[in-house]
Amino acid sequence: ARKSAVLLKAEKSVRRAVLNATNFVPEKTLVVEQVANKVVALAQVMCERRFYPYQVQLGHRIVSSLLEHDGDVVTALMSRQVGKTEVVGAICAAIAVVLPYLAEKHPEDWHLNITDDHGNYRGFKKGVKIGIYAPRQEQAEITFERVRLAFETKSAKKIMAQAGQRAEINNGNRYVLSNGSVVMCQSASEQSKIEGATHHLLIAEEAQDISDQKMRKSLHPMTATTMGTIVKIGTASTQRCDFYKAINENLRAEALHGRKNHFFVPYTVCQRYNNLYARYIERGKERIGE
Repeated sequence: ARKSAVLLKAEKSVRRAVLNATNFVPEKTLVVEQVANKVVALAQVMCERRFYPYQVQLGHRIVSSLLEHDGDVVTALMSRQVGKTEVVGAICAAIAVVLPYLAEKHPEDWHLNITDDHGNYRGFKKGVKIGIYAPRQEQAEITFERVRLAFETKSAKKIMAQAGQRAEINNGNRYVLSNGSVVMCQSASEQSKIEGATHHLLIAEEAQDISDQKMRKSLHPMTATTMGTIVKIGTASTQRCDFYKAINENLRAEALHGRKNHFFVPYTVCQRYNNLYARYIERGKERIGE
């Protein structure tokens, strides 16, 4: 009986009161729009780059989806070399630093400290778990390297020092902060064995080349227990695939409910912000035909 009482007490200490979208105090809850704007601004400071408007839009949606715990799949169909990897890397670094910090400062905010209906904690206080996957390990490492670069600028180091944070593990495929946040990258090839990880945010790079089975069987379940966000990023391909289906699902949902989860950035948008890119496109038209 004494042992049972000890176990019960230990179980209660792990659990807390239910805190979610229907059980919260409005006065103690931050406004998602404002937090997302500031996280995107922080990402730009950390990577020491100013985002283009289409990068801001994508970054804002990733952050707001995380905070709303909506379990959405965000899709981004973008031309090559337009900064999609840059914005994703910087956003991952910013949320890994700031969301655990905010969760500590605002313990009654359900966006930051959500629980399930039994009071089991699913929030960010113990760190944000981020997974980056691509058809090949080298492709995943490209985005992971952008995350690492965002952590290691002078501005980022100053911000992390002010927040009392430091890197505890920093190797080729894993970056772990002292606040518990983890950013890791791994291959999503057909031969890879990747089941088991749990993420708040999952990034699928070059999503058009990840097989349907790998995407649905291995990657999607990794955000189930956290009601996390999946971001599928890619470009045009020659066959219909999960990425194609996800884009169409988002377009249908936007038409029905007005919720924007698909971001389409063709070269005509990109060349407005980079005259060198525009010149390259014109040369390409001359060389191979429009």
